[in-house]
Amino acid sequence: MNIRKRIAGTCLGTGLVLLVIAGSGLTAIAGSETVYNAALKPAHEGTAFADATQGSAEACDVPGMQADKYYWHFVLPDNDQSFTAIEATFENAGTVTDFFSFPTAKHAYVATDTPDTLVTARAVVTPGDTGTVIFNLSHVCGATAPPVTTTTGVTSTTVESASTLAPTTTLAPTTTEAPTTLAPTTT
Repeated sequence: MNIRKRIAGTCLGTGLVLLVIAGSGLTAIAGSETVYNAALKPAHEGTAFADATQGSAEACDVPGMQADKYYWHFVLPDNDQSFTAIEATFENAGTVTDFFSFPTAKHAYVATDTPDTLVTARAVVTPGDTGTVIFNLSHVCGATAPPVTTTTGVTSTTVESASTLAPTTTLAPTTTEAPTTLAPTTT
């Protein structure tokens, strides 16, 4: 049994205790359901949507994406690992825990309503008891729906009726007469 499991087991017997794993940015609450064992790569913290790698059309053609959302695609380093929970914190959206995985649980997609800035993220990963797992922000996918604009006020159009238009004048057709030819005269 590793030392963290022994400490957590001891803490469970004494009630709810906050256990901070020094230097990892991870927090485990003994007795709670969520024990985060994975953290975002530090170089990806503070990434603005506009500064992140933009996914290709193919990379962003993912079932489950809504056209009016902005997606952040996180990836685990090992193929045998899976996201079971994620907590991403953004400057404007705050903390977001909803996500979906595609094509495998090695991938996690988190949505925001606007092109935000990712402050940090942490996750629950299985298997994960071999130490702290570091995951990456792979790319972002922008909203594909046209922006919705709301207009307030009334727009009116005035159309003049036929009775208020100036009268028109029709000219009669012109006729052309054939020229006459006179025979030359001699003197």
